Amino acid sequence: MFTVGQEFLIAWAYLVLGGDLPLHAFALVFMAVLASLSVLGVYGLAAELTRSPGWSVFAVLLYATSWTSYRTASFIFMREDLSLPFYALHLWLLARGCHKPSMAHCLA
Repeated sequence: MFTVGQEFLIAWAYLVLGGDLPLHAFALVFMAVLASLSVLGVYGLAAELTRSPGWSVFAVLLYATSWTSYRTASFIFMREDLSLPFYALHLWLLARGCHKPSMAHCLA
């Protein structure tokens, strides 16, 4: 079963940002940039868990040089290209909520 969420997102983004690029080149660049946004979630999660900017940068470098991030950012229309940045952001916000003094922040 194929999802069509990415196609609608790229079509609308192409109408707004397309410029002179052909659609297939725009789709490749747009999804690569969107997939690479997961480094923000990795940095935030590492910052929440370690409270150290140095370890957070190390986590981002480790993620950026791993085989999974290369595969995700270089091939187009894999299902995780769109979901992985949101998943990483979710983990960061979950860790951030659990560091609050009340357990209700973690459950909300």
